Amino acid sequence: MKYSKSLLIMAVVASVGCATSHDAQPKALVVGKMDVTPNKAKYVAQSPDGSVIRVSVVQEPYRESVHGRIRLDGSIPTHALTEFRVSIDGVNMDIPASDYANSGNPHIGGEFYPLDIEYVEPGLFYVYLSGGDGAGSYIDRFVFSKQSWIRTEFRHPETWEYHDVR
Repeated sequence: MKYSKSLLIMAVVASVGCATSHDAQPKALVVGKMDVTPNKAKYVAQSPDGSVIRVSVVQEPYRESVHGRIRLDGSIPTHALTEFRVSIDGVNMDIPASDYANSGNPHIGGEFYPLDIEYVEPGLFYVYLSGGDGAGSYIDRFVFSKQSWIRTEFRHPETWEYHDVR
């Protein structure tokens, strides 16, 4: 399937609570999609407070000798995430590779649930990355302030709860 480089509006249903002091409801952002190929995608979004969030993801064919054991339920992954970069207003976020490198068969480029970006409150953002298939599906939620990566949370569809990956 080939993807257009034009603006794609992605809807997100925010059905989980927020980890903020105000318990604010996250808002889906309009996400522009650029340079989408089967193995990489770049996204950009602008929040209501004017912040610009850029996300770049790259995957490559999975090789256990290179990627090690990857989180997947009952099957060998076909792809592994090798790059996950986020910047907010030009500030690069340092995301530990261990928080995304074990994500097998990531859904990049619009397959199933594409990458989503949510605005929680001024200076607080969620970036969601999903992957896997069937019982091995997962959603990773990366939490950011304007200055830094805060934490990564993992959600398996059978529990519908987020847990810190560490």
